[in-house]
Amino acid sequence: MARVGATTVAAVETSPPAPAPGAPVAGAPTIVHRPGQLTTGWRLTTLVTWALVFVASSGVWKASRELGIGTWWLGPVGSPRPFFVMVLPFIAPAVMAVVALNNTRRLPWFGLAASGIGAVIGIVDLAYIRRLGVVEILIACAAAAVSIASFSGMYRAAGHDADTTVRTLGGTTGRTERAETVEDAEDAEQVGPSETPCGSNSPAG
Repeated sequence: MARVGATTVAAVETSPPAPAPGAPVAGAPTIVHRPGQLTTGWRLTTLVTWALVFVASSGVWKASRELGIGTWWLGPVGSPRPFFVMVLPFIAPAVMAVVALNNTRRLPWFGLAASGIGAVIGIVDLAYIRRLGVVEILIACAAAAVSIASFSGMYRAAGHDADTTVRTLGGTTGRTERAETVEDAEDAEQVGPSETPCGSNSPAG
């Protein structure tokens, strides 16, 4: 209370009201997740896995040259294979790293396909230099195991709607809202808490 002359003036609270629990924070970043994409943790795990596959393939190259026995994709030291053949084991890991960075949908399936390519390369090498062929197969199997495990971190559509989009709003609660398409996700932000549809997407596992 403040007294001005003979008039008493009541103090007016001008600070903005506190946000309701669970409400999104204004200006917070919004992340759209589509069915088939991986959670951030699994996407980073996939990226690291294929980076290690790339490094392991480099180790196979180095060991082959040190042993003096070329793999089928390297060829003899005196008569190496064409460059595009020599880099075959590195193409799949490089592609997988790119698609993981771009958060491509159905990443685990791509990982299994890339692992299959690595396994085929290793199987052919069993006839050239058995020890390195076994190593290549083991590398492919390890990458395939990570791809299979990453299915648990894939976003799935709620119910029968394959176009359902999960929109994660920033803030401490990480509240999600459900939208029918990516375009409708903009409208979903305007839906009040009482109007928000139930059954939003969530990562499996």
